Amino acid sequence: MSSLNTNGSANNHKMKSMLEKVPLVVGFWLATHAVNAQDLNVTRFNDDSLPGSLRSAISTFNGVSDPANDRIVLSAGTYSLTYGGGFAEDFNANGDLDINNAAYGTLTIEGVGAGATIIDAATLGDRVFDIRSKTVIFKNLTIRGGRAAPSGSSGYGGGIRSSNANITLDGVVLENNTAIGYGGPAGATGVNNFDFIGTGDAGGLGSDAYGATGGGLYFEGANTLTISNSTLRGNVARGGNGGAGGTGGTGYFGGAGGTGGRGGFGLGGGIFIAGGTVTIANSTINGNSANGGDGGRGGAGGATIASFAGAGGAGGSGVGQHGAIRRRRRWRRRRRAFRHVARRQRRTGCH
Repeated sequence: MSSLNTNGSANNHKMKSMLEKVPLVVGFWLATHAVNAQDLNVTRFNDDSLPGSLRSAISTFNGVSDPANDRIVLSAGTYSLTYGGGFAEDFNANGDLDINNAAYGTLTIEGVGAGATIIDAATLGDRVFDIRSKTVIFKNLTIRGGRAAPSGSSGYGGGIRSSNANITLDGVVLENNTAIGYGGPAGATGVNNFDFIGTGDAGGLGSDAYGATGGGLYFEGANTLTISNSTLRGNVARGGNGGAGGTGGTGYFGGAGGTGGRGGFGLGGGIFIAGGTVTIANSTINGNSANGGDGGRGGAGGATIASFAGAGGAGGSGVGQHGAIRRRRRWRRRRRAFRHVARRQRRTGCH
C-alpha cells in the first residue's frame, strides 16, 4: 500500500511538472505568431526598394512564410509611384506594385481615409496593383492614375488586376484608371508593277487591335470580391485602334488599298469580372466608360501610270460595352443601399 502511495505521488509530481510547462509552450507559440503577424509601418512617401517605403513593405509581405495576417499602415499624404523599369516583371522590383504571396496569410493595406491617403500611379505608365496573393484588403484610401497598356497584348485592370485572390475594398475610391488595348500594325504597301498594262499589288490588310477589360478593376478566379462603402469613378477601358490598310502598289492600273483593321473591344470600364462571387454594398459606381478602339483607315489606292488609280480600302470598326460592370456569367450583388448610377455611362449593364 505504501508502495502504491509512493508511485502515485511520483506520477502526480510528473504530471504537475508537465502541466507547468504547457503555458510556456503556448506562450512561445503565441509570441512567435505575434512576431509574424505584424504591422508594416510605411514611413516614407518615396517609391523605391529601401526600408520604410510602400514598395518595400509589400516585398516584406511577399517573403512571409507563415499564415499571418499582416497590415501595411499608411499615413495621410500621396504615395506617388515613380519607380518604373525597362521591362515587365512580377516580383515588385519596379513598375506596378506586385503582391504575390499566394501561399500564406492576409494582407491589409490601410490608410486614414480615402480623401487623405492616396496611391497615385499617374506618372508610372503602369497599373497600380497586380495581385496574385491569397487575400488582400484595401481600407480607407484612394487608388488612382493607373494605366494598363502593355505592348503587343490586351490591357487588363488599370487600377487593380487580381488573379486568383480574394479582394476587399472597404472605404476605397478607385478612380481615373485606364486599361488600353494595343493597336494593330498597319498593312504593308502593295508591290509596284511597271509591266505594260500591269496592275500594282493591293495594299496589305491592317491588323486588328487588342481589347481592354476592367479600367478600374479586373477580377478573375474562383474567389470572392467584396466592395463596401466605396466609389468607382472615372475609369476607362478602351480598345486599341485598328491598323491602317496598306497603300496599293503603283502600276498601269494602281493596286487597291488594303482594308483597315478592326478596333479592339473595350469591356467593363469600372469592373470586369471573370469569375468568382461578387458582393457590392453601400457603394457608388458612376462616370466610368468602355470604348471600342477606332477602326483602321482604309489604305489609299495605288498610283497609276495611266488613269486607273486603285480604289481606297474600307475602314475598320470597334466596339465598346458595359461602362460600369461587365461579367462573363451571372453574378449576385446586394442591393441594400447600393446606388448604381449609370446615366453618365456610355453603355452599362451586367451580362
